[in-house]
Amino acid sequence: MRAMECGSGDETSGAWQPPERRRSPLDSWRQAWRPPEVRVALHSVVPRSVGDIVVMTVSAATGLAIWIPTQASHPRYSHAPHQDTGSPAFIWLTVGAALLLTLLFTRRWQMVVPGLVGVQLLLAPFTTPRGDNDGLWTLIVPFIAGLGVGLYYACFFVAQAVPWRPNRGSH
Repeated sequence: MRAMECGSGDETSGAWQPPERRRSPLDSWRQAWRPPEVRVALHSVVPRSVGDIVVMTVSAATGLAIWIPTQASHPRYSHAPHQDTGSPAFIWLTVGAALLLTLLFTRRWQMVVPGLVGVQLLLAPFTTPRGDNDGLWTLIVPFIAGLGVGLYYACFFVAQAVPWRPNRGSH
């Protein structure tokens, strides 16, 4: 009798069990809708193998090869406004290089953008052309960071769309 009062419903086991929860009209909706999982974790952009280090090194060398002629080789200061503010080809070369490297290293696409943009982020505060020193040059660091985030997602979609992408389950 005592087991029935506690909500057990099973007098043979003798163990206490919590009473059943009342079902809400929203239960079926809660079970059908699950929040999307965000699977971008820090471990996905940290090299864990020799292949990852090779891809990141090639990406960093490419980022350096883009940064030096488009930004670092320009004079640091200029006295006329809108003069020597770097080359606009920097953006297109960086986007093209990221997508091309993703096609070349499809299995390790996560290493492309951190290598490519990481070098540029490290060099930007010291080598960015400052133009007429109006302070706008400081915006290059958040711009490169935002470009890196956008490129990471672009590389994700390119890597997923590659038809010759090897099966990840066949290691």
